[in-house]
Amino acid sequence: MATAYGSALPELVHQLRASYGELSLLFAMQSLGNTVTYFYANHLVDRQGTRKVLLLGFWLFVISTGLLPIIPSFATWVLLAFVAGVAFALVDVGGSRLVSDLYRGQQAQAFNRLNLWFGVGAISAPLTVGLLNGTGMPVALVFGLAAGLALVGAVGMLTLRELPGEPAQPGDGLRGNFELWRKAGWLRTLTWLVFLYVAAESGFSAWVAAFVHVRSGLPDALASLYPAAYQFGLTVVRILIGPRLPFLRLERVLLVGGAAAVGASGIVVAFGHLPLVVLVGAALTGACLGPAFPIVLTVAGREAPRREGQAFFFIFTSLAVAALLVPWAEGQIFGQVPELAMAVTSFLAAGMALAAARLGLQTAALPPDVSREA
Repeated sequence: MATAYGSALPELVHQLRASYGELSLLFAMQSLGNTVTYFYANHLVDRQGTRKVLLLGFWLFVISTGLLPIIPSFATWVLLAFVAGVAFALVDVGGSRLVSDLYRGQQAQAFNRLNLWFGVGAISAPLTVGLLNGTGMPVALVFGLAAGLALVGAVGMLTLRELPGEPAQPGDGLRGNFELWRKAGWLRTLTWLVFLYVAAESGFSAWVAAFVHVRSGLPDALASLYPAAYQFGLTVVRILIGPRLPFLRLERVLLVGGAAAVGASGIVVAFGHLPLVVLVGAALTGACLGPAFPIVLTVAGREAPRREGQAFFFIFTSLAVAALLVPWAEGQIFGQVPELAMAVTSFLAAGMALAAARLGLQTAALPPDVSREA
C-alpha cells in the first residue's frame, strides 16, 4: 500500500481532481493511523497475544482497500488511508514481535528475512498499479484488488489456533517504557536514527514516481518503475547481506549506508531530466538504505533482551511520526520546487549516518546475535 500510493499519484491527480499538495494528505493520514496505533500496539500484543493483533490488522486491511472502488471519492481515500495506517501498524508490530520471540539468538537474519517479504510486495505494488493503469482500469479498483491479498492473510491467521512465542506475561505498560528510555542513551539515539531513516525512505519512495513524471514527462506506467527500482535495490541488498549479518558490526553498516545514500539520492536530484540515470539512482538509494530497519530492530533486541516490546514502542512511534511529517511536507513544496522536495532525502541520510556513528560509540562491541542476557 505504501509504495502503491507513490506510483498512483500522477493518475490520482486526474481521477480524484486533486493537486499533489492535497494528495499528500494520503500519506499524512496513513501515518497518523500508524502513529496512534504504534503508541498502543506493543501493549496490545502483551495483553492479547500476537495472533489476535495480526488478525485484526489483516481484517482492517480488507476493509480499507475493499471500500475504495465502492466509494471512490477524495474524502473516502483520505479516511481509509487512516484505517490502512492502523492496519499496517498492527501487522508490523505483531510480525516483528513474533519474529523477536521465535528467533532469539538469530534475530538479525530473521528480521532480514521478514523484511525481504516486505520488499517483494513493495516491488510488486507500484509495477502492478502502473501496468493496470495503462489498461484504463481506475486506480480505486486497482487498490481494491489488495483486499483479496489481505483476505488471504486474514484466513491464514484463522487457521492457526495459537502461535508459539507469544508473550506469557503482560508488560509493565508505559511507565516501564519511559523508564527504559530514561536509562538507555543508546535507545534515544536509535530512536532518532529511525526517525531520520524512515523520513528519508518514506519521502523518497512516495515522490520519486511523481518527480520523474514531472521532470522528464514519462507516462504514468513508466513512472511506476521508479519506486519499484528503489525497492528492488533495497531488497537485493537484504538478500546479499543476510548471511553476513551475524559477522558484521551493525552500527557500522548503518553508518556506511547512510553516507552512501547521500550520494545516491543526489544523483536523482541532479539528473532528474535523464530517466535512465534516475532509475539507477533510485535503485542505489534503496540499496544504501536497505539493511537499516532489520538492523535497528536487531540492535534493540540485543541491547534490551526480553524487553523488546518497550524498545519497539519508541522505534515504531518514531517511525510513524517520520512517515507522517516528511511525505506531507515534501508534498507541500513539490508542486513549486520538485528538486528541493527530493533533495530532502540527502540531508536526512547524512543525519542518519551521524546518528549511526554516535550509536556505535554508545553500544558495546558485541556480535549482532549475542544478547547481553546471554
